[in-house]
Amino acid sequence: MAKESKKKPENYAIIIYWTTLLTLTITNIFAAVAITFLAIFTTTAVFNLFLTAIAILFGYVFSLLITKIENLSTHHHLAAIILVPSFSIISILATSSSAPKIAKAFGIATSFEPETAAITYAIAFTAPYLITLYLKERH
Repeated sequence: MAKESKKKPENYAIIIYWTTLLTLTITNIFAAVAITFLAIFTTTAVFNLFLTAIAILFGYVFSLLITKIENLSTHHHLAAIILVPSFSIISILATSSSAPKIAKAFGIATSFEPETAAITYAIAFTAPYLITLYLKERH
């Protein structure tokens, strides 16, 4: 018996692209909520460590999406490069802005600053993609 060749659908790359974008977006929302509680119940150093690790992980997945699916049109790449980091930063900022209010409701003192968290997340999230671009240019 001859093996049937498994042919990928024509729009396979587009399906993978949008599925990954949707997954990244949803995961970023859940991460933003988790980060809010980390901000309340951990020290600043522990919080920054977790925030940076989560951002680098998501940034790496994002970088893979952008660099590995090369046969997409330019507008798909631009949409991902603009929308994913922007949405990630906005969701971190929006949810973590409630951290001081939640901490106050629990009677917990916190020096958490949502703006600092958003900037830290932005830098760590974009680092894997920028490193990938740099390494591509070097070779």
